[in-house]
Amino acid sequence: FLQEYKEFEEDITQKIDGILEELHWDRETIEKNYERKQKSQEDKKIDDHVQFSENYQDFYKGRIPSLMIDKELQAKILEDAKTADPGVSLKLPVEDLVTRDLPKNPDDVLFNFTRDEKLALYEYAAGKLKVNPEDEKSYLLKCPEESSSKSMTFADAVDMERQLKRRRMKYRTTKEPPLSYSETIRNLINTQTDAWENYLKQNELKETHHKRKHGKDKKHKRSRS
Repeated sequence: FLQEYKEFEEDITQKIDGILEELHWDRETIEKNYERKQKSQEDKKIDDHVQFSENYQDFYKGRIPSLMIDKELQAKILEDAKTADPGVSLKLPVEDLVTRDLPKNPDDVLFNFTRDEKLALYEYAAGKLKVNPEDEKSYLLKCPEESSSKSMTFADAVDMERQLKRRRMKYRTTKEPPLSYSETIRNLINTQTDAWENYLKQNELKETHHKRKHGKDKKHKRSRS
C-alpha cells in the first residue's frame, strides 16, 4: 500500500511540476503567496469576529430562529444536567439559575459559563436541530446501486468522494471565498488521495470476505466427504 501511495504521490508531483513549467510559474513563489493570502484571511476573520460580537443582537434582528432558549429553559437545561450528573460544575446554585440572564454575545458565553454549562447547552441545541446531516461513513462505504456484485472501480471511488464533499458544503453557514488555482489543484489532489484510500479499503474488505467464504466452503466440502 505504501509503495502504491508513494508512486501515486510522485506521479501527481510530476504532473504539477509540468503544469507549473508550462505556465512559467515558480512553486516557491506560489506557496509564499498562498501563505500571505491565508494570513490576510485570518486577520480579516478576527476583525469580522470583533464586529460580529459588537453587533450580536443587530445581526439576528428580524431573523426567524430555528431554536429559542429563554431564561426558564436555560435554567431547566442546566438543572437537568446537574441532576443527571451531580459532578457538573455550575456558575450559580441550582435555585438561582432561573434569575440568570441570557448571554448577550459570544464572549459572554465564553467567559461567564462553565465548561459543563456550555456543553449542556450545546448538546440540547444540537439535539433540537431541524436537519440532521447524513451519515457520511455509511454513504462513503455504499457501493454503486447498479449491481450488488459489481466491483467498485477507482473512478467510482473518486466520484463518491467528490459527491461527499459537495454534500458537506450544504451545511456550511458561511460563504467561502473563491479558490485560487493552486488551492483548486491542492483540493483535487486531496480528493484523489482520499478516494484512493477508500478504494483500497473497499478492496481489502472484499478480499477478506472472499477468503472467509472460500474457507467455509472448503470446510463444508471436507465435512460432507
